[in-house]
Amino acid sequence: MCMYVRECTMKQSSLFSFVSNGGLAPSTDVVDLFCGIGGFSCGTTMGGHRVVLAVDNNKDLLNCHKKNHPECRKRIIAGSPFLIANLRFFRSSRKRKLCIRDAIPDPPREFVRNALYKRLDPQTGENVDVPLRNKLRSVDKPSFTILATGHIKWADKDANVLRLLTARERSLLQSFPSDYVLPRRSADALVGVGNAVPPRLAQILMYPTRSS
Repeated sequence: MCMYVRECTMKQSSLFSFVSNGGLAPSTDVVDLFCGIGGFSCGTTMGGHRVVLAVDNNKDLLNCHKKNHPECRKRIIAGSPFLIANLRFFRSSRKRKLCIRDAIPDPPREFVRNALYKRLDPQTGENVDVPLRNKLRSVDKPSFTILATGHIKWADKDANVLRLLTARERSLLQSFPSDYVLPRRSADALVGVGNAVPPRLAQILMYPTRSS
């Protein structure tokens, strides 16, 4: 996967216009995501472009990439000491974990209900019914994970459903600002919000390095 950098800085440019208009301008700066040993970087360089950043979560693969592309900066996302230190710091802190009511102060019901009907029994290896108590969660507790295809609904204590959470409500649970612009089509907004990295998580990860 790649991202082009220089073109994205132009006011009227977008990834869509880049694709539909037929390709990169000469000598474009490129980011190689999930770079591995550097096959895409190699071809990009052969094509006359510059790879300015390579990203992977495997240190050995990145070392191989470095030997072949010494001009390129490197980053490791998953598992780096920097990210782990920040996660450990947050986990061990005494800060109260945010609940649904923190994100949505006036919820239409006092519970949310997920669509989990069966799950794997670790002892028998069989799919078993999920108890109703595990499908419900109070708005005074952290939310269920927001999924791109998950059906999370407002409900009362007896699991009677009011309606599905809207894309905006789900974005608030994901910690997006209330004025964050979402896709116009509801289906696109639901998928986009469900697949998104929660901004609060990214904020925690990107704090200056701490020791735990």
